[in-house]
Amino acid sequence: MILKHSLMLFINNVHLTFKAMLYRLVVTVLFGVTVTLFVKYNLSVITESAEAEAFFSSVKGAFAKFIGGDYAFAKNVSDTYGDLVRVIGEHTSSVVGTAVFVGVMGWLTSFLLGLSRFAMMKVVDAHMSAISKKGFMEALISSLKVSIPFEAAFTLVKTLVYALIFASAMLLISLTIEFLSVFSLTLALLLVIFLSSLFLTATSLVRPSVASGVGLKAAFRAKPTKKEYWTNFATYALAFTAALVFNCNFFFFTFGAGIVISFPITDVLLTCIGLVIFYELGGKKYYVDYDTIVTPKKLREDGELLDQVDM
Repeated sequence: MILKHSLMLFINNVHLTFKAMLYRLVVTVLFGVTVTLFVKYNLSVITESAEAEAFFSSVKGAFAKFIGGDYAFAKNVSDTYGDLVRVIGEHTSSVVGTAVFVGVMGWLTSFLLGLSRFAMMKVVDAHMSAISKKGFMEALISSLKVSIPFEAAFTLVKTLVYALIFASAMLLISLTIEFLSVFSLTLALLLVIFLSSLFLTATSLVRPSVASGVGLKAAFRAKPTKKEYWTNFATYALAFTAALVFNCNFFFFTFGAGIVISFPITDVLLTCIGLVIFYELGGKKYYVDYDTIVTPKKLREDGELLDQVDM
């Protein structure tokens, strides 16, 4: 039911997709241009080396073999990767400086995108609570006093968590690629889905709590019960997997151009899922459209409480 109501909410707030797309496009282009110029200037000795060219050629060849059904490509990629690591080791200071710069820019980009997600949450929340129409820019600007400190803290936590998830996936690949070949990538992907879903579930109440007026410390302590946690985990695991397939297909079949629209669609849908979970666990009635008011299971099971609640 959570996914069903979330999809209905998404359809009724689909206009947010285009506003989020324009916002994301501006932020991403600024990030891409800045990082590309910095990396090209600071790491040219590595990116233009023969070892780097050999590595990327082996990866390209491995992909072609994989598409053709030939999975015996791990050794060639591993050998050229070892050569590239050796070159990187010879220019450690440049690599560290670049990594720090890219990390800071990545955090800033994620922070700015977080502000847009906070604004989207305010818009969808206004729809759910009173069918009121709130503009995206209005919500973005009016919530800055609350969203800036929250997104600064949340983005830091999220960056650290996803860095650990990425590192875990890479470690798994490095430990299994020799004997599992391409299936090590499958295992790594499953690990990413599992750990990401755990994180999304654990923080599912945080942003909605802040948006509804709860303090920062209290919001980070907000979490579902054990039973609710695993129910929500299943929802997020399914949504995350579907979003991954959706975005990958848009990327490959449109030569990368499709993610301009697929990423904002994913953002709005995940925002709707988060708010539906927040309302359901909080026992609050909500609108999905003009004619449909949803009564959460928690209210339906408590008749006395249900009598006290009105929209």
